[in-house]
Amino acid sequence: RLRLDEDGSRTVQHIVSISKPNETVLIQFHGGEPTIVGPRELSDWCALISARITDRKIVFGIQTNLAIDPTPYLALYKKYMGASIGVSWDYAIRALKGDRAESFEVVFWRNIDVLRRNGIEVTLVTTVTKELISAYNSGFKLLEFLASKGIKYLHLERLTKVGSARENWPKIGVTNREHSLFMATLYLDYVKNISHGRGSINISPFDGLELSLVHSSGDTSGYGCNSGKCDTAFFTIDAEGLHGSCTALNSTADISDHIVKIVDISGSLQNARVERVIDCSDCRYRKICSSGCFATDVNDGSGECSGSRILYGTIERKIMEASHYESR
Repeated sequence: RLRLDEDGSRTVQHIVSISKPNETVLIQFHGGEPTIVGPRELSDWCALISARITDRKIVFGIQTNLAIDPTPYLALYKKYMGASIGVSWDYAIRALKGDRAESFEVVFWRNIDVLRRNGIEVTLVTTVTKELISAYNSGFKLLEFLASKGIKYLHLERLTKVGSARENWPKIGVTNREHSLFMATLYLDYVKNISHGRGSINISPFDGLELSLVHSSGDTSGYGCNSGKCDTAFFTIDAEGLHGSCTALNSTADISDHIVKIVDISGSLQNARVERVIDCSDCRYRKICSSGCFATDVNDGSGECSGSRILYGTIERKIMEASHYESR
């Protein structure tokens, strides 16, 4: 349950300890499924934290699988989350847990409609699995489907070997190369859609990776998980206390044990990151990519790295083509 401590004091202390006055702190209710505790308890937590931490800008967010009717949560989303939430479209993974994918899809998109009709902006988050690649091997197909559902923001996550994904990796898992090639293909279709005036969807991490490549000659660091920012900027607070890094590195015992061993040897995730990128010394994208998530092998034998060098190359070539066209 979300009730991390009785009066919230320990949670508040954790938040204060990892931030500084006047900083912006994003508190993301994550899971599991955070809405299972109910709208009242979530609202109480938002109110409590807002009241007790006044020298920092507190921003609340939530990531929900939308398996239940969102109507009781609408007031919460509008009051504390700026009428904007993250929604996980993970039907392929849910099917592994015994849910019928077809039935879940009906409920999921019906609930998306409820949110949209009530003025809640949705960022759709989906994980790149074998099923997603098989169903949408054409980027245009995925873009057209999401546009038909009124989706304006999409974030694509890398599947990591944690929880049920680890147990079912042969069924849903993808290699570094499969992931990178799918992302590169989707990126090219995404750019083509925009050039043809059909760019109604913004896709992360594409926009951020483009900016990273454009500014890579300066001091600008990379974007997203590949940059390694998660080693210092992300934290998990749960019933057991405060943990460094995101839930992907704290959610299961197998990953936790692996990370503990890394930190025991290197002293910190930052030190471990330095050791991890030694093999990347000849990579032209090293300045903006720090080898990707620790839960993914840098080299899995597929001929592509965990940082998706193929994707970076595809984006860079497209930027250069656009620059050449504009200069003519």
